[in-house]
Amino acid sequence: MKHVLVVDDEVLAAMALRSFLQRKGYKVTLAHDAEDGFDRFITDSADVVVADWRMPGATGGQMVEKLRALRPALPVLFVTGYAPEVLPFVERATAPTALLDKPVDPGVVIERLKTLLGG
Repeated sequence: MKHVLVVDDEVLAAMALRSFLQRKGYKVTLAHDAEDGFDRFITDSADVVVADWRMPGATGGQMVEKLRALRPALPVLFVTGYAPEVLPFVERATAPTALLDKPVDPGVVIERLKTLLGG
């Protein structure tokens, strides 16, 4: 079972995504800001991270940079309403990185996760 860390300050959206992913067979850990996401990853490392970009305290990109200092090849899917801000980060990423605009179709999230996880 693949483990997904979902980091999003929109609590209801994060909970809905967790529910959907769990029904599809994923183990899911939730965090509601970048610092909490980093701490939860340290405690229970995930196979892939799904993150918002704009969150209180730090951006999803800042969190991912810290996570990739620990695991450089960590796959990340950004799901955000601020795609133009995220695109430069995604384009220069050396590890598997994808971007989806909010609102997002959960089925598309599954497709991207499968691609990021190599099948």
